[in-house]
Amino acid sequence: MQADKWIFYSCVALITIGIVFRSPCPFLPCFSLTTSLIIFIRQLVVGAIGIFLMWGISRLDPDKSMVWIGFLSIRIFALSRWELCTPLP
Repeated sequence: MQADKWIFYSCVALITIGIVFRSPCPFLPCFSLTTSLIIFIRQLVVGAIGIFLMWGISRLDPDKSMVWIGFLSIRIFALSRWELCTPLP
């Protein structure tokens, strides 16, 4: 269990570093400050959702729920790939 904590903390730190370093550089002159702020807020929301998903899935019983989570994720991936491959009218 101790190793899981350190892996989780490492992932949270890497997500946080990625959000900070990926945000537009505030030192460069920009015509519109709201666009860089909106991009940062979007990245922050997606990072927080990812962290809470990791935490929530880790709290589930693997014997009962991982089969359904795996099946659901494969199904969603297959449906998304199918929609990308269909030609537009």
